[in-house]
Amino acid sequence: MVLIPEFLIDHNHLSIYERAIIPIVIRHTVHWGRRSRGIGADTLASLLQMDVQQVILVLDELCQKRIVERVSINEDGVRLLFYTIAASIIEEQHATVHVNIPLRTESATQEWYFLNMPNEQYKVLQEYALGLLHKMQLPEDVFVDFELYQRSHNTKSHDWQAEFQRWALREQKRLSSSQSVAVYDETFKPTPEQFQLAQRFIGHLQRINPQFEEPTDWSWAQEIKRLMELDGYSSDDIKRAIDWLFSAKGDWYRPNVPHATALRKKFDYIIAHVRSFRDAKVTLPEGVSVFDLYEKEVKK
Repeated sequence: MVLIPEFLIDHNHLSIYERAIIPIVIRHTVHWGRRSRGIGADTLASLLQMDVQQVILVLDELCQKRIVERVSINEDGVRLLFYTIAASIIEEQHATVHVNIPLRTESATQEWYFLNMPNEQYKVLQEYALGLLHKMQLPEDVFVDFELYQRSHNTKSHDWQAEFQRWALREQKRLSSSQSVAVYDETFKPTPEQFQLAQRFIGHLQRINPQFEEPTDWSWAQEIKRLMELDGYSSDDIKRAIDWLFSAKGDWYRPNVPHATALRKKFDYIIAHVRSFRDAKVTLPEGVSVFDLYEKEVKK
């Protein structure tokens, strides 16, 4: 049997999410008079069909109000974080009077409160993380996302600073990449040369597929522009790659490149074949024959 104190039902300062979570936490804390270890945030999220990070935020609010407590449990050398109903509420669950629930004070500390580490270690990590984000010119929300992700997975680490450094570097790379691509939107017009290269690709496709519909926007030319200005390929590289795809040598790979986006995505692979020795033949500059090279070598 599970008893829910009346003051939790009548409490005026609980959100709808908090009201949904409290009964489940009580159910997994006290059952038929026996106290259990509590419930994990991931299990709660599954039961409520909510995002686990949102559940953690609600649990944090309940911990602030001293309705829920965090409990760290060691299982096979791994610390796991569980949530239980506060011990003071269990002791007073048969009371019929209203109980004021005080906010958590700064002096109240709990071991393994943040992530899987003591509070003092968390403060050191937080100071390091915010300093690193400032140097990398990243928003402080990056640390918030990092903490929520690690807590939702009950992660344990022997070097949290290294873990966050890797997280911050990935985030910096992601933001840098998205910002670079964002510059080339629909308002950034490609050059005539880039339009011609895109049209070269489209023309080849139209010859092998009469039903091919030519794009009505700049998107294909913009992919060519990215190949040249972001990826560093020359117009000659792109021309040779397109011609190779529609030649006897590259026909086997052409179905993998049905549009310009795929051309850019797979261009490294394509250009490697174009530049390699194919069919045991060496590609020589235009106007130079192997006999000319042989005669020069003999004269030496």
